[in-house]
Amino acid sequence: MLRHRFGMEEIVTKLHILRDEFALMHETNPIEHVASRLKSPDSLAEKIQRKGCEATWDSISAEITDIAGVRVTCSFVSDVYQVFDVLTSQQDVTLKEVRDYIVEPKPNGYRS
Repeated sequence: MLRHRFGMEEIVTKLHILRDEFALMHETNPIEHVASRLKSPDSLAEKIQRKGCEATWDSISAEITDIAGVRVTCSFVSDVYQVFDVLTSQQDVTLKEVRDYIVEPKPNGYRS
C-alpha cells in the first residue's frame, strides 16, 4: 500500500503546486479544495476476499482500482476540465482510467 500512498501524495502535491501557480499567475483559481484518502488495510482485505481476488500484486492492481483516491473540488464545470488537462499533460503522470460523471452522471445524480 506504500506505493499507492506515495502516488496519492505525489498527485496531491502536484495539485497544491498547480493551485499556488494559478493563484500567482491568474485572477481566478480553479482549484477550490483537494482531498485524498487511502483504503484501510482491513477494508482492502475485505474487498480482496469479496471479489475473490488472488492476493498477488498483479491481481490486486488489476481488480481493485480504488485503493487510493484524490478529489479536487472546483467552482465551475469548465474548471474541472482545465485542471484535468493541466495535470494529465505532465510527463510523469500516467492516466489509468477516466470516468466522466459530468457528461454521464451516476443514477443518483452525482457529477464529477
